[in-house]
Amino acid sequence: MLSYPAAIPLSTRSLNHLAGLIRTHRRQRRSRWRRLDPGRQALLALAHLRNGDNRGHARIRAIGERANATHMTWKVLTKLRCSPHRATQIVQAILVLHHVENPAYSG
Repeated sequence: MLSYPAAIPLSTRSLNHLAGLIRTHRRQRRSRWRRLDPGRQALLALAHLRNGDNRGHARIRAIGERANATHMTWKVLTKLRCSPHRATQIVQAILVLHHVENPAYSG
């Protein structure tokens, strides 16, 4: 039984149908494990579509898109040879330094 604390009316049938589609898609793509099982992923997707509040999501996404554009123009990651975890830390440090120099881009 999946429940959503905001009490959004979602039918169990549509939730199970979407979870089945997600499960099939993962199997076709031979996807590895995810943090969320297909049922919870379906619940989040339906709740997001039901609410329709995209402004907050767009605001958060814009910060990441600006960061990606900045790193692509710097071409920092083209010669980086290390683990993905370490690369994430390096990129975060570069982004912090960029925000210190350019506070207008801090989001």
